[in-house]
Amino acid sequence: MRYSEADSYTQMSLVYQPLVEMSEVTTIYGVEAFLRLNSGLPLLPRLSYAETSGEIAAIDDWVLRNACEQVAGWCHRGRLLRLSLNISGYQLEEENFPARLEKILNASRLSPLRLALEISPRYALENSGTPATVLCRLKEMGISLIRDNFGTMRAGMADLRHPYLTGVKVSTSLVTSVVENEASRVMLTGIRDVCRSSHKQLQVSGVEGPCQRDVLIEMGIHLQQGYLFGGPVTRTMFQLFWPG
Repeated sequence: MRYSEADSYTQMSLVYQPLVEMSEVTTIYGVEAFLRLNSGLPLLPRLSYAETSGEIAAIDDWVLRNACEQVAGWCHRGRLLRLSLNISGYQLEEENFPARLEKILNASRLSPLRLALEISPRYALENSGTPATVLCRLKEMGISLIRDNFGTMRAGMADLRHPYLTGVKVSTSLVTSVVENEASRVMLTGIRDVCRSSHKQLQVSGVEGPCQRDVLIEMGIHLQQGYLFGGPVTRTMFQLFWPG
């Protein structure tokens, strides 16, 4: 049975988690969109099947199209947000991915400047070949390219020298221990300093308590995401929690 037959797009939905900017007034800087199955079944096995069956590109496009349309709608109503989405290694190997994405952005009327694509540390940042060509084109379009889970696995300081990377999202494991663990604070301070000197945007995820939030603010890290500010919710619930 094909993925699209077993789980039609009516059985899929998107949820949105806020990314906040901690300044004198807390504001919503953007949202990260996540795919969910309405059936409650685990998502990963279904995506793995879609990769082997060749249907993953159609699902990726569905996510991109619907998320871009939603955030474009918010922006056109005066709620200026940046949309963050995960990009897979599969997409980085697709030479036509930037062209497909450009069509989706044009159709949704979402500015490329309002889109950030997050790259998992599972995928090496190449300086040559198809992935480098794809990243170069995406950056030329004005899209932000963020290294996700920075500070873990392959995502080390060397990534900050990559010519197409525009920012990093620090690993949750560093954030959750930032209050009581001096080593985590030292690592975060080093990441912050390198980001500043290399003109890379720095954001963190996994902020779950006010103590973590306050320590990060004292360190000069103001873009924060985590359950302290709200978990992933439907678009209706997001509008209720953050009316704007």
